Amino acid sequence: MVNQSLFSLYFSFSSEDITGAQRIRPCRLMAHGCRRLHGVVQIHRVGRPRTLKLSAVAKGRMQLMKMLKCLFMVASLAIVASSVYAQETREQAVAGMRTTEAKEMDPTFTTAAPFAQKLVDEALAKHPEVLLLAIHAGAPKYDIVASNFGRIGKLGDEDDLRCIRTGKDNLEVDKTGRHYEVETPLRTKNGRIVGAIGIVFRYKPGADTQAMQKIAQQISKEMQQQTANEQHLLGPA
Repeated sequence: MVNQSLFSLYFSFSSEDITGAQRIRPCRLMAHGCRRLHGVVQIHRVGRPRTLKLSAVAKGRMQLMKMLKCLFMVASLAIVASSVYAQETREQAVAGMRTTEAKEMDPTFTTAAPFAQKLVDEALAKHPEVLLLAIHAGAPKYDIVASNFGRIGKLGDEDDLRCIRTGKDNLEVDKTGRHYEVETPLRTKNGRIVGAIGIVFRYKPGADTQAMQKIAQQISKEMQQQTANEQHLLGPA
């Protein structure tokens, strides 16, 4: 113990920086000098040095400050991640799409499909959960004939053709981990497959993908009820 009759020392402590370094701020020292050494205040007396260590309360406060900072950083990251997943708009999703290469486009595609575009527009208006939507039609290439992101005339890829050929849905999370993609067959009123519908939803880990699949099936049925045949789909609105 330091003899209080010989010394009168007042000091305060604080967090110096985000690494949790401790600092002792000497305020007043009477009779002897002091300096900081390895987290303690070293007090110099005639003959030999003696030390006054940080109290348990001081150390506890510093540990608490470190814990609070860590919690704040984790909460901030969670808020940022949630914002990215939940607030992406259709416009942002379109802007984030990669540029289509020339070899992916059908050079023979020249015919617009106003009725197919009408089906896309109606589905988007009715289902705000959907970010991107496209219809592939027109055998045998099954180009994109309607969408909310352009790429009209883009050739059907392997996934598109497999969906049309097998009549089974393609389900997957995209490479970014932010979108859930459903591709489902497009049928006429009598059940004949004439194309495929590509539907993209917002996604984050733990999202209810079954609910997204139900929405995709609902969109498919709504389009089927209005499509008499392939010529109708590719014809005027």
